[in-house]
Amino acid sequence: MAADRAHEHPGEQAHPRPISLIAIRRTPLSLDEVFQAVGDEAAGGIALFVGTVRNHDAGADVGGLGYSCHPTAEAEMRRIAEKVVANHPVRAIAAEMPSRPAGN
Repeated sequence: MAADRAHEHPGEQAHPRPISLIAIRRTPLSLDEVFQAVGDEAAGGIALFVGTVRNHDAGADVGGLGYSCHPTAEAEMRRIAEKVVANHPVRAIAAEMPSRPAGN
């Protein structure tokens, strides 16, 4: 039966190197770069998440976001990606974040 052999098709198996991009950037982030890093003809879809800053919080106006990147942030992102690929047959995973808020 074809259903019994579905797992034999390369598209039904995890990619041998699914972590395609993990980075902390000092330059502007590129959705195109991330999209290309996870693109795979064997994948049934691509999900991208882009976080933004709300203009309010608990009734107060928000004009921007301040943060600093922890020195181990990239290693932690990689650890999380490794956990995802260990538990799920993903074709590709990528994560990147800025080292500081945009405009700073």
